[in-house]
Amino acid sequence: MVWIFFLYASGKIAFFAYLALTNRSIVPDEGGYAQTVCNFNQGLPSLAEFGRYTSWGPLFLLPAQFFNVFGVDCLISTRLTNLFFSLASGFIFLVLFRKFERNPFTMNYGRSMEISLYSLFLFLPSKFLWSSIGIREAVIEFLLITSVFLVYTGLESKTIQSQFAIYLILLVTLTILSMSRWMLYLCLLITILCFLIFLHRKPNAKKLILISIISLIMNFLLPSILAKTYAGYLESSKKKEIISLEEKSRELLSKNSKNSEVEQLVEEITGLNQEITGLKEAAANIPLRAYTIPDPEYSRTVRTLNAGSQITVKSCDSSSTYLITLITCNVGHLPTGLYSALLRPNPIQDWYSLSTKFASLENFIYSGFLIWLLVLVIGAMRQKMITREALLPLIFLIFSISGLALYEGNVGTAFRHRSITIWAICLALFILISDRSSRHLKDSMSS
Repeated sequence: MVWIFFLYASGKIAFFAYLALTNRSIVPDEGGYAQTVCNFNQGLPSLAEFGRYTSWGPLFLLPAQFFNVFGVDCLISTRLTNLFFSLASGFIFLVLFRKFERNPFTMNYGRSMEISLYSLFLFLPSKFLWSSIGIREAVIEFLLITSVFLVYTGLESKTIQSQFAIYLILLVTLTILSMSRWMLYLCLLITILCFLIFLHRKPNAKKLILISIISLIMNFLLPSILAKTYAGYLESSKKKEIISLEEKSRELLSKNSKNSEVEQLVEEITGLNQEITGLKEAAANIPLRAYTIPDPEYSRTVRTLNAGSQITVKSCDSSSTYLITLITCNVGHLPTGLYSALLRPNPIQDWYSLSTKFASLENFIYSGFLIWLLVLVIGAMRQKMITREALLPLIFLIFSISGLALYEGNVGTAFRHRSITIWAICLALFILISDRSSRHLKDSMSS
């Protein structure tokens, strides 16, 4: 598997070189991310841009800004960031596989399955592509896999120093994940809590539950605090600019300069005062746990706009005060959403372009592995031998696929975002197969 990782790294670097040479946006989203990086490095961003920054993932944009400062093009900077994080994800997943490799798991069948599953995680075409271009998929995958690895490791850590380091890093990764994709953060947080409740007798489980709850509290407060703090910073910088302009106007008046120059300065000062008033109003209206711009992930109806393949949407009023009505509306949409999230694109509905044809063929691979996982889970449950370690990726799959079904509005984004579940499918399959191989080997040795 180490050689497979090096092959993957070589392929990623070669693909990055090709993208760097072409240096053109493959999808429209890339241009938006690259422009945000340039805006932050070239001048003082507005409050709206800062809101976009926090909701698009600081861990993705900060390294890209760093590369851009040293003269790398903004678009190449975002792709270089994804190259680093996609390689890091592949390495951490390799460590996870080694972690769950059972000692008796040396059978040829088991080894071939290990290699196949790791290769699927690395080389699934859509995941390989989306984690290479200048959008945040690679960073989100890195945060998910790192958080899962820290939970598994935190359950086994013995020394106080290692526990403290794990808890602190887990808190950071969960916080940044919440600022990158809120829905996936909630799915992972609920998954971790459910998983740890099953393992509550382990000494470190209760501490990890506490860390998860602290993370949830922080992530309800942090975006609002950051936005209001930044609004105050913008206001103070504009006030300093006003003071500078007022001094300049006084100097011009003392020199009996032209009235037009003074009037221009007065207009600039008036404009800055209006901007300050707008900032105060915006800062006063920033709600708890909300970004300064609308986040389309909270409304699946937004994703239907200008979409080539729309998902049939049952629109629900998220501002409704009747919780039962809101739940009923979403439950009614769930079957349609699950069909679209799991079985589209397909040759029947979406066979109208080269990309959808390719995606339809890849969907057979995804569905096949999902069915295989379901068969293994049912078999393990019948024998009452399902491993507790496999519960974490299995629970995440249930919540994340349900989340995809509820908030996606078009097949394109549903297909792209679904690639984030590949790690959970591969890890759950690996644990179940390795456990079954270990049991068969032990049974044959005992008989």
